[in-house]
Amino acid sequence: MWRTSLFIHPNTAISLMWGWLFLIMAAFGTGAILLPHLEIVLTVIRYLLLAPAFVFTFAYQKGADNRRIANVDRALARMRTWAVVGLAVAGGMILMIRLAL
Repeated sequence: MWRTSLFIHPNTAISLMWGWLFLIMAAFGTGAILLPHLEIVLTVIRYLLLAPAFVFTFAYQKGADNRRIANVDRALARMRTWAVVGLAVAGGMILMIRLAL
């Protein structure tokens, strides 16, 4: 079961979405620190982003058995690319924070 596309693809998509969400939330959190006059607004937006993420997770996971992907390998390769881009963005954010300190 662990190696079937029915398991791997939905879990990869959900993990990728959460990873990008955490990057976006980190950007809003950093903005809240750097822009104290917008701290409350940015913090509220940051936490409101969790609502669509929970909805996506529930809906995507629930519809996984009905979803047919023509080329699973290609879809996973695209997701891998987005994961590498996300890692590069996270690395860039960490580097910028370290340089600012």
